[in-house]
Amino acid sequence: MLQLNDLRKIENLIFIRMLEYEICQFFENRSFPENNAIITDIRSNEEFKWCKDNDFKIMHISPSKQVYKKYDIDKHINENKNEADFSYTNNFNGTDDFGKFYKEHIKNE
Repeated sequence: MLQLNDLRKIENLIFIRMLEYEICQFFENRSFPENNAIITDIRSNEEFKWCKDNDFKIMHISPSKQVYKKYDIDKHINENKNEADFSYTNNFNGTDDFGKFYKEHIKNE
């Protein structure tokens, strides 16, 4: 069975290609500033570099406990975490903690 993570074996930059397409489609004919886009998951070094090269702000979110199966590609998350613009620890207390962090650290960036 093919898993989402295995798509990189078929096409290494598939998620970058898909993201570029989605961003172009989303912002076409809209007046929103481009800094309203949120990418929820960056795993590979290529994805990280693409986001940095395109002026995205990077937030490393570390879970206070392991809640999903780790994959080999996840090692890049830890390699790149010190290069992130923001760091947040998810203590699984609901969205209020993150909302407060967002308002204090990111909203006015």
